[in-house]
Amino acid sequence: MMKLREYRTEDAPYICSWITDEISFYEWSAGMLGDYPVDPDAFDAKIKASIAAGRFMALTYADENDMPAGYMIIRYPDETDDTLLRFGFVIIDPMLRGRGIGHELLEAACGYSRTVLKAQRTSLAVFTRNRKAMRCYAAAGFLQTGDMELYQVPPGEWESVVMEKILKGSTV
Repeated sequence: MMKLREYRTEDAPYICSWITDEISFYEWSAGMLGDYPVDPDAFDAKIKASIAAGRFMALTYADENDMPAGYMIIRYPDETDDTLLRFGFVIIDPMLRGRGIGHELLEAACGYSRTVLKAQRTSLAVFTRNRKAMRCYAAAGFLQTGDMELYQVPPGEWESVVMEKILKGSTV
């Protein structure tokens, strides 16, 4: 049985090992974690600094042996609005992809967001070039808002779409 738990320093080597090429790294991080390849110590330091700054959570999706199977962050994009969250850095161990674990991770994160964080909706941005991720997010109930974002990453300028999900049980 998988569970969502707080990220730990010892998760960093697993998460970083899941990124095996530069394009995947930038599709996952949008360049926000520095340059490829990502070093586990540097990754851990960046995540801990973001957590310490506040309004930012890092979560690991772990299996029954507490081994990382997925990872993501949740942050508040607006300092004055606690009803909206933004998901990011969503990744699943490549050896476990195609088994519905990404969908499970998103469902667990949405449940946590609604019940613990009391959010009403969540959003994320996904590069239009990353069709598999777009399908996963759509299958988890995220809808395109029509908003686009452009990111400058070393391979070039990439376009992303913003997707949003109203959390079940919210009054929106």
